Amino acid sequence: MVSLRQRRSQNKYSDIATGLRDLSGEEQSGEGSGSRPRKDDDDISISSGGSSEFKPGSLEKQAEEGVAMDDDEEMEDDEPLRSIHDARTSPEERPIKKARISVTSTARSSPVPKPSEGNPLSHIPLEYLRLLGQSAKNIVKPPEAAPDAQRQAFETWLKKKKGNSREESTLENPLPFFTRLLEDPQNGSVRPKVEWSPKVESSLTAKQEKKEKRNQLNNIALGVPWDLWRGEGWWPEMYIGPEGGGNGKRTEWLMREEVRLGLESIGRFKKSELVFLAQEDAKPYLPKPPGKNGEPYITCLFGPYEKETPIKLSIFDSKPLCLDLPFSQVALSGALTGVPSLGPNQKAKFENTQYLAVSTLSHLADQPKMFDKCPPETKGSIQIWSLLPPKQSEPAEEEQDLAMEGENSGGMACELVLCIQGGNAMQIRWMPLGVWDEFDVDKMGDEERKIPKLGIIAAVQLDGSVSFYPVPHPKFLVSEQSIPGQPVYLYLQKPLLRLTIPDANCTTFDWLSGSRLAVGLDTGHVVVWDVYNSLLHSSEPRKPQSPPSPVSRPPHTT
Repeated sequence: MVSLRQRRSQNKYSDIATGLRDLSGEEQSGEGSGSRPRKDDDDISISSGGSSEFKPGSLEKQAEEGVAMDDDEEMEDDEPLRSIHDARTSPEERPIKKARISVTSTARSSPVPKPSEGNPLSHIPLEYLRLLGQSAKNIVKPPEAAPDAQRQAFETWLKKKKGNSREESTLENPLPFFTRLLEDPQNGSVRPKVEWSPKVESSLTAKQEKKEKRNQLNNIALGVPWDLWRGEGWWPEMYIGPEGGGNGKRTEWLMREEVRLGLESIGRFKKSELVFLAQEDAKPYLPKPPGKNGEPYITCLFGPYEKETPIKLSIFDSKPLCLDLPFSQVALSGALTGVPSLGPNQKAKFENTQYLAVSTLSHLADQPKMFDKCPPETKGSIQIWSLLPPKQSEPAEEEQDLAMEGENSGGMACELVLCIQGGNAMQIRWMPLGVWDEFDVDKMGDEERKIPKLGIIAAVQLDGSVSFYPVPHPKFLVSEQSIPGQPVYLYLQKPLLRLTIPDANCTTFDWLSGSRLAVGLDTGHVVVWDVYNSLLHSSEPRKPQSPPSPVSRPPHTT
């Protein structure tokens, strides 16, 4: 049994442990949260009845009967102890009066340390020691593991998610049919033989279908690429069947190159209406010399790792990789300065020539930041490169498909440079379908005919806008004044359409349909535009006589 009267004989706390507050001065002065009323110490005992046993569990009952209690037995009245306990104990574990642990000398109680001058903690009340011990346990106690039910539910959800991601493979086409190549196109094809196959309802069970899909996914890396081709991506404009969905007949769908949006007359101009720049006049729009010391070239290493050859490439130079990599079938490549975005045009072909749109930075050292916005009159450029495949060594028969009968031995060349306002483009994408024009090769020299366009290209520029530029066919721009081996420099002072937000910059975009696009802003918002009507009523590009004044009026947003 412990009597609190034994503690009054020790008046000084000279052996306070490190980190504990010395309350001796406060006890003597009777001030502070840990002080004791001196007038009650001599007459009142906390033990109930005639026993001197310390029973904290009986404090609440004594308080209800009007019996005075010592303040240091009330944990809520001790400021230092409460601050220590509250900081180390969660709200669920904080002790309350009814849950206070009894310190009676029973079999379940810990032995009470006897006062000793050699023990620096002998003068600390037992309740304080227990609270400090509990706080120490809470500090070093590892976090509790999630309950078994919660953990199992999470694992089940994770397995289900992984399973769905495997099943949703590229082999699944949302169209009610699929197409496949019948023959090896080798390096490409002008008129490939394509087979149309309707989707047939499978008689396999769900488990068998899942196993079949897994086998197909595992064999993709080992399969023949052309044999795995299952058609191009689909767009809403490709469907011409009844509203609400059809029965999957071939007549209800158009091929991608068959779709027309009705923009054939938009962005087409006569050669006399266009403004061409000389090479010297176009330099402010082009990338600066990439060399560290101003050299007009960069040095690249070509060939196998152990037989690399340094080659100097100037602007608009290109080099086929197959010349240095005999085992490679890739015959097209180019070296450019600071290329942030590429956009191939798969449909607008001159015979079998494909075109690639390239945007560049002004210099290799340029690092535009997200929230930077350049002036509208800042100069920039978009390059249009032609990709020619190599000729086949074996002549093709007339009845067979012409497999890449190119105009020369193959290569890559920059044929057109669009000199624009608003800064360089950080992202470029062709309008996906329905905007390229048909043309007649026999009428290429007619000056009074409007030049057909490859398509319309959309670009996120450094002035924070998304601009739409028509790209005339480079083959129709060649004239007697053109320099062999050099691109044609075409000045476009004004785009067909420019989308801007007054208090935000456009940073990225993607096409949702043939004329609808989603644009991401640097504020975290996403804007969806349908640009069809705006392009349909767009104005012609201005001549360079007047000062540049870019359009900042966005179309109707949806």
